[in-house]
Amino acid sequence: MGLFEKILHDDESFIKDFEVLDFSYMPKKILYREREQNEIAFAIKPLFNKTNGSNLLIHGVQGIGKTIACKRILEELEEYDEIETIYVNCWQYNTEFKILSYINDELGNIVSSNKVEDLQKKAISSLNQSSVVIVLDEFDKLENFDIIYTFLEQLYRKSLLLITNFKDVVKKIDPRIVSRLNLKEVEFRPYNQNEIKGILKERMSFAFYKSNVFKDDAFDKIVNTTYEAKDIRRGLVLIKECALKAEEQAKRNIDIDVVDNVVKQMFTRQDYTINEKDELNQDQQLILDIIKEQTEKIKIGNLFALYEQRGGTKTYKSLQRAVEKLEKGKFINVKKSTTSEGNTTLIELKKL
Repeated sequence: MGLFEKILHDDESFIKDFEVLDFSYMPKKILYREREQNEIAFAIKPLFNKTNGSNLLIHGVQGIGKTIACKRILEELEEYDEIETIYVNCWQYNTEFKILSYINDELGNIVSSNKVEDLQKKAISSLNQSSVVIVLDEFDKLENFDIIYTFLEQLYRKSLLLITNFKDVVKKIDPRIVSRLNLKEVEFRPYNQNEIKGILKERMSFAFYKSNVFKDDAFDKIVNTTYEAKDIRRGLVLIKECALKAEEQAKRNIDIDVVDNVVKQMFTRQDYTINEKDELNQDQQLILDIIKEQTEKIKIGNLFALYEQRGGTKTYKSLQRAVEKLEKGKFINVKKSTTSEGNTTLIELKKL
């Protein structure tokens, strides 16, 4: 049999659209988040009457739809001219300068000066032409919270939506800012097993030509693995990888053997993560490489010393932020520990 005769022809493929298996894909309806979306909409509602809306602390573990739910609301608000919407990813824009530059770019403002004061004046002037909803996603990654104070002090009619995986991050904000924010909480609880099953089924209905691509026991394995991780992204990655593996083997259905093999390969390799390693910058990759070399948990102070020995030039605080990103990306495990020497942070490579 020839090489290409073993491979399914295009017209035999069961894959219709893989983009819907990306976590960033935004379905028209966000399943099982009606309550949370209603709470967010209610907080924004006063802006339609030209009064201040509420400011929200939106929190919950990663991979449970906080960002997608907020983006869906912003998308709906685009239909109303009286409300401006701004979404900021604070991983990417983590200083007041970066955020103000980004906002001016989004609004089409041209600012010749690089002074924060000039960027601020132009951005605020434009935003005050209407009411505004500003989402600061993963706001705990901000180097400081000056931008929040700027928004509170200078915007006339606004609703600030602060998204984080860590509720306690509010304790890091100056109490005077917290008092002014008067934050209301919207907690995104983890999906239960039936909800995970429903979400994955919906995505599969968009991704594949037929509804019975996965055999029942194979799909149940993916649901259970996703539920254990408490992260929808794991299920989406598994579905995609299993489909590719099945097509590689010229299968017409995905059975339990395919799923078992993919789970074994993907979640026992120490270098595997649900996020792409290409997203790491040079310093983050160096730190991860050092952690990989350790045979046991390493103290963060010792990690910093090894990082400097290997040519790292960033500060200790920058290393802490890099460790946070590696933990968020499920590259590593991080644990706070109290020893006879005091409090420390222990780090090890994540073994899935």
